[in-house]
Parts: sequence; structure tokens; C-alpha cells
Amino acid sequence: MALSMSKSGFSKYRWGVLIMLILLQLASTFNWFGPSPLLTTIRTELNIGYSSAGALMSIISLMLALFMFAGSFIIDWFGATKAMIFSAVLIGLGGVGGLFVRDYLLLMVMRIAIGAGLGIGTPAASVLIYQWFPPKEHQFVNSLYSAMGYLSMSIAFAITIPLFVFFGNWRIVASLYGASALVIALVWIALLHSKNELSVIKKQSKVKKRVGLSLALKKKEVWLLFVAHCGAVWTFQGFMTFLPSFFQEVKGLDIATASSITGFVPLIGAFGSISCGIASSAIGLRKPFTWPMHLLMVLGGIGCIVLPFGPLLYLSVGIFGFGMASWFSVMITIPMELEGATAEFIGGAMAVIIGISNLVVFGFPIAYSAMSAGLGEYNSMLIFTFIPLLSALGALFLPETGWRKLDQKQGSGLGSGSSMKI
Repeated sequence: MALSMSKSGFSKYRWGVLIMLILLQLASTFNWFGPSPLLTTIRTELNIGYSSAGALMSIISLMLALFMFAGSFIIDWFGATKAMIFSAVLIGLGGVGGLFVRDYLLLMVMRIAIGAGLGIGTPAASVLIYQWFPPKEHQFVNSLYSAMGYLSMSIAFAITIPLFVFFGNWRIVASLYGASALVIALVWIALLHSKNELSVIKKQSKVKKRVGLSLALKKKEVWLLFVAHCGAVWTFQGFMTFLPSFFQEVKGLDIATASSITGFVPLIGAFGSISCGIASSAIGLRKPFTWPMHLLMVLGGIGCIVLPFGPLLYLSVGIFGFGMASWFSVMITIPMELEGATAEFIGGAMAVIIGISNLVVFGFPIAYSAMSAGLGEYNSMLIFTFIPLLSALGALFLPETGWRKLDQKQGSGLGSGSSMKI
């Protein structure tokens, strides 16, 4: 069956693929962050301490990091579409399983399943975007997909408490989030076995028998991206975890205000991802949105720590979120534009960059606790604010990969013109 092609030579149904990816991303985020506002209730019902309750959230990051490598191998052997289905099933079962939880151990098993699904799905999503969309659309699509990730965090925090009030049971809320992922998995399965054009994946890779992870490990640019991402995500995850308590204990804000200000980070991040994605696509350059965004994170982070409550504090929180989200949307595009990139390589590169970064980030609570015990919360947070400077240093050595640079190297390359084509 012939694909319906757009002028780009890629299927017009690629936007349907993007919608499916975004819907699964929403469901995944709900399952990841949904329990966060309910941790006090969960802790009371299961009779667990603060550290055990916090582990329910941190275990996701650890499993995501570990299973990204498994996701790379699944993509090598079965393709990105089947990897994405497997991801949705694991996330869905982990969420629905919450309905039957009566003790902490079983709940932890459910959270491990969700984290494993997220780990497998993260590189698969990048591969599907790489396969379905032409090169000049990669940056815009990645920025849109990234923005929806940040926006879904805000949605998760906004709807969880009302759902809990309506149903009166956190297990039902968790199972609803899980069911949403299972429904999406069923739609993917139906499309995979149908005659619909959405079931067709363009075979762009020329390297079919080589392992994507080994290809990525040998690429210098992948390791530079890892350095550039690791410091940024270390500070971002740390701020998202500890800013609410920092605002309460150090600045004296009430819990509602502290949570509201912290929730401003992903909201502005969604705007930053889209706006910088459009700008990067239009000018055909990536580096202006790499190390300068890390410097914005440092600037915003300093403001978060030193400024009193007021408009400037909100501005600082927004600058911090803008810098992180803008960097991330460009970061996931650069591997797609490296010389010799294939679908397998993209999966391996995401595993190295994001997977190892999340393994490192898993140690943040330990480092923060040890440091704050001696230096105090204020000084510890301020020190961690400067870590994205290391990311900026790594990003400085990255090559330019945007279409404008390729046009200069190849004459016409990916096509002429300075305007974005979508």
C-alpha cells in the first residue's frame, strides 16, 4: 500500500503519530507524578515514613535510567513501535495495579513497572520522530513534544487532588492514570496490525545488524551531550524536588504558595521549549540554544535562592524553567543531525545521554542531605545552582548541526531558504 506523501516526501500521517506520542506522554507523566500530591495520604494509609514515601518517586528516575539501555536493545531487535507499545503496557499495568495495593512492597513493584516503561519509551519516542519526520521538521517536532512533557507535569498536579476529592480513594486515581496508558497501548496495537498508513514505519536506517548502543558509545558528540545534559538535569531535578520545602523552610512561605511558585517552572518551560524550537528551526542553528540556556538556568537559579517573595522571584523561577526546557528540546534533536545517524543510533544515544544522566541524578538527594547537614539548606541550594556551568562548558565544544550549517557545507544540503518548513 503506497503512503500518502506530503511535499517533504514523508507520510502525511506523521502528525497522527505525533498525536499518539503526545497522548502517551501525558499518560506516562500522570502515572509518574500523579502520586506526588497524595504522598501524605499514601504514607498514612500504608504506615510508612517520609524516606519510604519519597522513594516511591525517586525509584522512577532510577528505573527510567536503567531501562533506557534495555529500550535501546528492544528498538534494535523489534523496532521503535513495538518498544513503544511495550512501554505503554508496563506503565498502564503499573498504574492499574495500584488499585490492588495493600502494602508498601506491592506499591513499590508497581512504581518499578512504571519506571521501566518510561525508560523503554523515552528512546523509542525519539526514534519514531526521527523515522517519521523530515530533517527540517525534527527541531520543531521535538520542541513540541518536549513542551507537552513540561505541560503535562502541571496538568498532573492540577487534576490529581480534584480527582482524589471526587473518588475519595488514591488507588482509584492511580488506576485511572494506568488505564489511560493501556487504552493508548491498545490503539497502537490496533494500528500496528491494520492496513492503515499509521502502521507503516519508514526504514531509514542503513545499519540493521549493528547495536545502536555501541554506535552511540563510540561517538564523541554523544559524550559531549551527556556532559551538557547531566549538570543541567542534576540542578533541574534537585530544584523540582526541594524548592517547595526550601521556599517553606527558608523563605517562610506557606505550602500552597511554595507549590504554586514551583509549578511555574514547567509552565514557563513549555513556552520556552516551543518558542526556542520555532526560533531554532527558523534560523537553522542549534548552538545558540545550548550553552546560553545553561547560563539562563544559573541566573534564574540564583534568583530562586537569594530573592525574597515577589514578582522577581516568579521571574527567576520562569527564567530557570525556560533555560532547562529550551536546552532539552534542542538536545534531543542534535543526535538526529549527527553524521551517520540511524534509527538504532538515536535509540542508543538517548540511552547514553538521558540514561546515564538520570543514574547520576539519582544521587542528588544523598549529596544534598549530606551537604545541607553541614552547610545548611540555603548554601547547599546555592552551590548546586552553579552546576549547569559545567553543562555550558560541555555544550561549547558541540559542533553546529542545524540545517544552515549543513547548507553551507553541502551547497544546497537539506534545502535552501531561511524559513521553517512544516
